[in-house]
Amino acid sequence: MQIKRLCPAAACLLLAACAPQTDPAAAHTAQLPASGVTLTLAGCTVAAGETNYFEGDEQAAVPLFDCDAAALLTFTAADGAAPQVEWCFARPEEQGFAYSDAEIYEKVDYVPLPAESGAQYRADTLYSYAVTVTTEAGQDVFILDCRQDG
Repeated sequence: MQIKRLCPAAACLLLAACAPQTDPAAAHTAQLPASGVTLTLAGCTVAAGETNYFEGDEQAAVPLFDCDAAALLTFTAADGAAPQVEWCFARPEEQGFAYSDAEIYEKVDYVPLPAESGAQYRADTLYSYAVTVTTEAGQDVFILDCRQDG
């Protein structure tokens, strides 16, 4: 039996072709008011709105970004610095979304990506997230809902 080997360059090309692809074209841009960060979502169709977010005894109306696929998120602060971005799962409920203490894994559920300025992430798990964005100017929370119907 003869074994054929792929050259390393061909193997890398094959792996790159099989990796999940996200369309980099911007689908939606929003200004986060407290932090001053510009959020750009790409790789999906986005419906923007507002929802309730419950964390413990606290309730707040927060922005909702409902995506039809895994999203590519770019966060750009006014000064070009990378804002602090924290992720947790958000459990869908009848009147909005609630904080979930389910374990979330960087590079599995969401993936940090290299960015020229600011910060960039890809949401890899098709679920709902509460995302907290912090800069020296302030802090914003929003819900990213990447669940799929069906």
